[in-house]
Amino acid sequence: MKPFLSAALIAAFLTPIAAPVIAGPIDRACMLSPRDQKSWTLCRCIQRAANDTLSRSDQRRAAKFFRDPQLAQDTRQSDN
Repeated sequence: MKPFLSAALIAAFLTPIAAPVIAGPIDRACMLSPRDQKSWTLCRCIQRAANDTLSRSDQRRAAKFFRDPQLAQDTRQSDN
């Protein structure tokens, strides 16, 4: 019984735990952006925050800012 338990514990610790994949529009746009500072960790963090605060349509709009930073600037300076 003891060898079986030891083997089960070793197997449990050696089995990789898969992190949930979050591939939303912002995550994908972030990773495809030309910025040097991008990373999977950063893009996933941004996507998680977007999931908590933005609607899906707002997320798609924000994803466009990664592709076109000038669009973000124009939107920020707009009077609308």
